[in-house]
Amino acid sequence: MKSVKLGLLVLLVLFSSSTCSAWFGSKHKSSIASSSSRNSFRPDETSSSSSSSSSPFLLNRFRAGSSVVFPVHGNVYPVGFYNVTLNIGQPPRPYFLDIDTGSDLTWLQCDAPCSRCSQTPHPLYRPSNDLVPCRHALCASLHHTENYDCEVPHQCDYEVEYADHYSSLGVLVHDVYTLNFTNGVQLNVRMALGCGYDQIFPDPSHHPLDGMLGLGRGRTSLTSQLNSQGLVRNVVGHCLNAQGGGYIFFGDVYDSSRLTWTPIKHYSAAGAAELLFGGKRTGVGSLHAVFDTGSSYTYFNSNAYQALISWVS
Repeated sequence: MKSVKLGLLVLLVLFSSSTCSAWFGSKHKSSIASSSSRNSFRPDETSSSSSSSSSPFLLNRFRAGSSVVFPVHGNVYPVGFYNVTLNIGQPPRPYFLDIDTGSDLTWLQCDAPCSRCSQTPHPLYRPSNDLVPCRHALCASLHHTENYDCEVPHQCDYEVEYADHYSSLGVLVHDVYTLNFTNGVQLNVRMALGCGYDQIFPDPSHHPLDGMLGLGRGRTSLTSQLNSQGLVRNVVGHCLNAQGGGYIFFGDVYDSSRLTWTPIKHYSAAGAAELLFGGKRTGVGSLHAVFDTGSSYTYFNSNAYQALISWVS
């Protein structure tokens, strides 16, 4: 889901064969999420701890490069969304997360307690006691300005809004992700995520989800955090099958024979595009397209939409 609405709904994105791509990220880009201070947050004392079992010996094995691969479940139609499973916490528990290249923050619906949460496939996430302070660099990356207020200095409050008016309000915490790397090593990696205790779902038929996997180019994205710890290159790639499913990877290229590289600017913008219909030019060009796995549909601005309608009719 993007936080910038691009235009009117036009068509389903259907794949006639497996579609694979990869792109580089940048851990210095700002997140598209916004933050605002809320009441002081106190996690349950019985919740999981956030220590990492990664040793210097194991981390040294990653100097030559590594990657993490996650199976992708879902399809464009009839399911209408894709998700991956991440194991978070100590002990690790599975959570289904929507894949979203249009935003940075990864968050889970959270029992903090939760004031507004939707139906979830798994029990609500119980947050760790390891709060991210308000003046932490990760918290600063969630704001549009450096001069943000810190009403509660010991915690980082956030509020993320998406194009479909879906939103999540919560606090940033550290917890442990259990990750299996392609070099055969399993690590418990301490990273930040959002504990969302107040969600707004404008569509009551929205599919059940535990949270959102943000794969944007800001510092809070998982790829940026893994890269900052020297575990993977700041690269995201995916392969989606026409029959549904596929995989997504972080780090070194996985199955390079099936990948197509695309230059990425700003967030996940692939540069200026031209609108074709049936392989023929429509006369509409210079479209700045954003690649967004969080949306099941392709959106156009009004000019491109009207041009396409004229060709269809």
